[in-house]
Amino acid sequence: MASPSADGALNLLALDGGGIRGVSELLILDEIMRRVQHDLDLVQLPRPCDYFHLIGGTSTGGLIALMLGRLGMNTEEALRSYNSLARTIFSKNNKKWGLQDGTFKATTLETKVKELVSERDLGEFMVHTSNESRIGRAFVCAMPAKNLAHPRRFRTYHVRTLASANCRIWEAARATSAAPTFFKRIEIGEEGRAKEEFIDGGVGCNNPANQVLDEARNIFGDNRRVGCLVSIGTGHPGTIGLAKPDNFQKILPLKLIGVLKSIATDCENIAHALSKRFSDFPNFYFRFNVSHGAEKISLEEWEKMGDIESHTKAYMEDVGVSADIDAVVGILCKSTSKDFTLGNICGVPIKPAVQPPVRIPTRPKPIPSPIFTGREEILQKLEVSLGPRDPGSSPRREYLLWGMGGAGKTQIALKFVDEHQDRFTRIFWIDASSKDTIEQTYKDIAAECVPETTGASSPVESLIRWLSDSNEEWLLFFDNAITPEDLSEFLPHGNRGNILYTSRNPAFRLSLPRDGLSEVSEMSDSDAVTLLMRAACLEDTSQEVRIFAKAIIEELGHLALAIDQAGAYIAMGRCHIDDYVQTFRNHRQELLKNPNYKGASKYNQAVYASWDISYKAIENSIQTEGESSQASQDAKNAVEILNLFAFFHNEGIMEEIFKRAAENAEEEDGSEEEDVSEEEDGPEEEDVSEEEDGSEEEDVSEEEDVSEEEDGPEEEDVSEEEDVSEEEDGSEEEDGPEEEDVSEEEDVSEEEDGSYEGVMQDSLENSINIPHQLLELDKDGAWDPLPFRAGISILLSFSLIKKDQSGRYLSMHVLVHSWAQNRLSSPGRQCRWRTAKALLSRSITWRFLTEDYDFRRKLLPHIQACQKHSLTNRVTEFRETEQASNYALVLDEAGRWKEAEELEVQVVEIRKRVLGQEHHETLTSMNNLALTFWNQGRWKEAEELQVQVLEIEKRVLGQEHPNTLTSMNNLALTFWNQGRWKEAEELQIQVSEIRKRIKGQEHPDTLMSMNNLASIFWKQGRWKEAEELEVQVLEIEKRVKGQEHPGTLASMNNLASTFRNQGRWKEAEELEVQVMEIKKRILGLEHPSTLTSIGNLGATFWNQGRWKEAEELQVQVLEITKRIKGQEHPDTLMSMNNLASIFWKQGRWKEAEELEVQVLEIGKRVLGQEHPDILASMGNLAYTWRSQGYNDKALSLMKNCVELREEKLGVDHPDTISSVEALREWESEETTDMDHPDTISSVEVSSEWETISS
Repeated sequence: MASPSADGALNLLALDGGGIRGVSELLILDEIMRRVQHDLDLVQLPRPCDYFHLIGGTSTGGLIALMLGRLGMNTEEALRSYNSLARTIFSKNNKKWGLQDGTFKATTLETKVKELVSERDLGEFMVHTSNESRIGRAFVCAMPAKNLAHPRRFRTYHVRTLASANCRIWEAARATSAAPTFFKRIEIGEEGRAKEEFIDGGVGCNNPANQVLDEARNIFGDNRRVGCLVSIGTGHPGTIGLAKPDNFQKILPLKLIGVLKSIATDCENIAHALSKRFSDFPNFYFRFNVSHGAEKISLEEWEKMGDIESHTKAYMEDVGVSADIDAVVGILCKSTSKDFTLGNICGVPIKPAVQPPVRIPTRPKPIPSPIFTGREEILQKLEVSLGPRDPGSSPRREYLLWGMGGAGKTQIALKFVDEHQDRFTRIFWIDASSKDTIEQTYKDIAAECVPETTGASSPVESLIRWLSDSNEEWLLFFDNAITPEDLSEFLPHGNRGNILYTSRNPAFRLSLPRDGLSEVSEMSDSDAVTLLMRAACLEDTSQEVRIFAKAIIEELGHLALAIDQAGAYIAMGRCHIDDYVQTFRNHRQELLKNPNYKGASKYNQAVYASWDISYKAIENSIQTEGESSQASQDAKNAVEILNLFAFFHNEGIMEEIFKRAAENAEEEDGSEEEDVSEEEDGPEEEDVSEEEDGSEEEDVSEEEDVSEEEDGPEEEDVSEEEDVSEEEDGSEEEDGPEEEDVSEEEDVSEEEDGSYEGVMQDSLENSINIPHQLLELDKDGAWDPLPFRAGISILLSFSLIKKDQSGRYLSMHVLVHSWAQNRLSSPGRQCRWRTAKALLSRSITWRFLTEDYDFRRKLLPHIQACQKHSLTNRVTEFRETEQASNYALVLDEAGRWKEAEELEVQVVEIRKRVLGQEHHETLTSMNNLALTFWNQGRWKEAEELQVQVLEIEKRVLGQEHPNTLTSMNNLALTFWNQGRWKEAEELQIQVSEIRKRIKGQEHPDTLMSMNNLASIFWKQGRWKEAEELEVQVLEIEKRVKGQEHPGTLASMNNLASTFRNQGRWKEAEELEVQVMEIKKRILGLEHPSTLTSIGNLGATFWNQGRWKEAEELQVQVLEITKRIKGQEHPDTLMSMNNLASIFWKQGRWKEAEELEVQVLEIGKRVLGQEHPDILASMGNLAYTWRSQGYNDKALSLMKNCVELREEKLGVDHPDTISSVEALREWESEETTDMDHPDTISSVEVSSEWETISS
């Protein structure tokens, strides 16, 4: 629904006070809005907040201003709410008796306003971020009881100076309506500051028109042009009608009684003064006020509201009044900008206007072609459909450009947006080629533009909600949309904004009117010739040249993309314009013989032929320039790059892929060092593995510590220590009355030691088959980008690829991308696909700095695209096992554990078959698969594999071999996660003693074992023993490694956890702050290890009852994790659960429940219902429901949790035992009395869980 823009001529609304007579104001305003609806042919009744930039009210007018402005009601909704409110608060049942302040109970007014606020679900405080960009800002006036000379404004938006307290909506409503003799005063003040008493704003400014003008100048400035000021009164009363106070009311001061008597006279005095003041500004100031009948009705006589309605309708039937209403409607519909400004109105000279900067979207849109030609008819239709709106016009505007690929749809859209970008406040370009690309673009936009307080469960939802609520003139540009179904869930709700689509799919036409779409087909003769001449850089426009050009565009089917390609070919001097047709015709004959193109349309043939000519031209450069020339080498590089890009995703291609592949090949030199890292146990897994460790499967997953909240303050806090392993997992400890043990397993992988180095290196070189220059390193071992960039330059010159505005990402048109694949023969396609796979694999490093995580996240779409070209997606050859392991790392970091498992299972099978079960590389892959099971909470399967590995290594390598000790350590951690502390302790003691004897007390492996043993003590509550070991480890590491070594930081964090669990909060906090600050400085704020430390410090605040500080830290962790890893990543779910625990502890049950339901639903889909983390989430939600009195639901959910834990974890697991104990306690407390309040509450909401869990 369209409305005046936020930057248009200002429309202002002022609403007088007047008790129940305020219904008159709503009736007049309702008539105005219904005429607007009629004149604009709107389906729905428009809202005043979409047409008035500022709404100010006093007393009753203040209540109406809140309904219309802050709660966004239309007049019909406001009338219904107002009638209910008046009937309730002024009823006899709401009267007070005795010596009390006020005739009516103020609590009833508070309750009714709270109900209105709750129903609208737009937040409870006055200031709300959605009001910052909306037209309908609102404020109410109230009078400080100690100073009746200066009214106070309570606003729904931020101001720079003299800001009022951001109170709750019901408090503002009470303050503006606290009329003496009716309601008692109210005290308002922000936390930590003195409170102030307020009474009805009508005491000092019952007509708030001057307040509205003054506020408008403060907000919009004196240079803003104006539309109208509408002031509505509650009737001419002559003198105010107050019901006679009874003898029991509190006596009013005589001075105040005098003030009350002057209110009505003051309203009209102000109205007359304004009318005189604005006499030189026609059609700006409008005053509406019922002239007869209202004076006989007291402010509280709600039963006479029907009389007020009759008087008001009679007033509006007056010819002069109706004409004034029509004048207002005309201004609202056309948003007419007068020739004067607020400064003129108020006697201030005009100053130069300063326009606010427009925020640039985070995702840059493609650059429009500098030689764009023609399409005037389509551009004109776009201009009409998406041009400047008539003031007040509506609804949402949508336009579709559809047609075959390569016709120029995107270029037309870009041209329109480029020429008219000032028309829109925000423009968002969205790659709509798949749901994944839409979702990723939405996440990027949300991170940049959307306020953090939308209350949405995901970045996608927050952006949709924000756009739905925004009154800005935004434009969504969905480029290359696939199907309407793919887009439906991403479209903003409501009837606002502008949407532009480009698509090859004609199905989009069905949902749009005929004047909202254009088919983009062949270019006209004149436009096509002009485009070709421009692309070919031909200044000769003679008739002869144009004849040749006409022949070319005919051969190319007038298709814009093919014409652009042909012009680029000619511009590079590959042939003359008079030779091109014959060259093309000859090539087309070859093309038509190619079975790859059988059944393709004539248009696709033309496009493919054009691109093939460009490809031939590049190949010819290799021959004509000489094999050894630099130009020839650059052309070779261009061909190879094009062939590789064909198997990547067509968007977001990074130069960094080649850089990392080259430098990694040099670092690794074909070898794979053995992974000697070991799994450590405890509340925080710290990554101290060295890069030269080369571990194939680093533990980069983050197991969630999903504590279960206990149901009472007397419950002991049994939060668990973080994983102290030196493999950093980034897990964050979630605290709560009953801590769930989900500490994370350390990287169990052992890197292959290079025994098949030659085989792997040869297979890499043979499969990649890339010119050496593309992966060449300089003398310092750094990749030389010049050969790659020279090849890219050639592809850009032929328009075969594009760069985005940032210059960081390359892309290919989807048809060029398809052509690049299809032009290859079957053997050639298979070879290039293998090369692309190998290149992507080689680009994957086992380093874990922030930039490494970010790169692997961006690499995922290319890995997925490459894998689609395999018919079976099977790992069929031994040489592919390294690639599979690398891909599994990327999938693991994305939380796609099932896909990682599929690869790891195949790696194990092939290595068993080729190398035998006892080969150490086979054992490595078995350990990696065990880690994948571990991440899914499948402890028994992980244990089975680890036991096999350990038995083989004991027999083949011996009890004291480093690999054997690693496997013992890993198995101990799996026991740890099953709550089998004694077995874990027994194994860990063996490992620790052997390492001390063989490697010495200060060897890193020995220290690791001591830390692991401390964690086992920690889990059993043996704090002193744990502390003793951790102190020893820390002292040695500080001396040997230094204060800032990752291992030292890990030990500091572990010791802090032990302090925390002994209630030594200050000591824990001191260590955690040190660790966090060092990591921020060295690793950066967004590194998983830094986020871990932030979460740990939050847990310490949590234990001290410092909820706000804990919440701030956890919100920070959640926002970063959600932005980087996405809404459904297990780490994000962990952070959500942690934040829910903080809400739970503060008694904020609804907020905790909302997060826990999201976690449970997403987790069940991503991890599966039987994952230990999901079982923990079930327990958490059960506690939250019980805390709210939903006992039946809580009991049912906890029973389900117990059954699953007994089945999956075993009856002796600590988590199972904890759940069983809780269930028994709850069952014993259950009452069979159906009249019990808790039982009634549970019955009322008993169906909720079925809905959630379906």
